[in-house]
Amino acid sequence: MNNYEKALELFKSNRGFLKTSDLDKHGIPRYVLSKLVKDCLIEKTSRGLYVLIDVLDDVYLDAQNTYKRGIFALGTALYLHDLSDRVPDNLTMFFPSNYNVTNAKANGILAHRVSGDYYSLGLTTATTYMQNVVVVYDAEKTLCDILRKTNHLDIQLITDAFKMYCRRKDKNIPKLSEYSRTLNVQDKVRSYLEVLL
Repeated sequence: MNNYEKALELFKSNRGFLKTSDLDKHGIPRYVLSKLVKDCLIEKTSRGLYVLIDVLDDVYLDAQNTYKRGIFALGTALYLHDLSDRVPDNLTMFFPSNYNVTNAKANGILAHRVSGDYYSLGLTTATTYMQNVVVVYDAEKTLCDILRKTNHLDIQLITDAFKMYCRRKDKNIPKLSEYSRTLNVQDKVRSYLEVLL
């Protein structure tokens, strides 16, 4: 099997997506990607990320690959955690406070800079509709974030998210309470939980 065929097999075994770093791990030269693009078998979706032509693009994976320090948050995180049935019009990501968000905003990302402690609190992963794994804030951190006064989200979206969360078997009320104290939204969280639990 030559490098061209090996690269195609890697695409197929990785649900149609491949990063240039994946080629490096398998010792396949990067010029093979150019040949595959020229032959109209793959296309570049973002820097360092390619997809087979017949595979739907995964906007979440593209955004995460383009903005490696970005973490999905707020409405986007709610959707990824099945706490909202609203597909986000724009992806929302949090970045470290010293990160330049100009490019992300220019590309339609709702980019917010947050301080170090808040940025790293509650990191986890979620699976996108294309079965790719992306970094996102956990459900408990997301519920606290949507209650912070700076995040002006629709009250119905917030109420529905808490209702969905309270019905889940994997809900973690102690963790939610801990985060609510850390993020100073404990009274708001308590008021939702008192009504729904």
